[in-house]
Amino acid sequence: MLRIDSSVIAGFTRDVLRCCCGGGGKYNVNVSAGCGKPGATVCRDPSTYLFWDGHLTEAAHRYIADGWLSSINHCEGQALAF
Repeated sequence: MLRIDSSVIAGFTRDVLRCCCGGGGKYNVNVSAGCGKPGATVCRDPSTYLFWDGHLTEAAHRYIADGWLSSINHCEGQALAF
């Protein structure tokens, strides 16, 4: 699973708690200026952020899924039940 302290290694921005899309402040989160509303800001490259508007970005979901899927490949000799 993605750990916040390893996010820089995974290619994410150093300011891991800051959202890509939001309304300013320390973490770029403001419920009255959410994404798509007047006053909202959006980062240049969402793929470098863990959070979009308080929820995980597509890049964060991909990183987590890749980790889970690669762990399946490491189960040599074990039958997987679906």
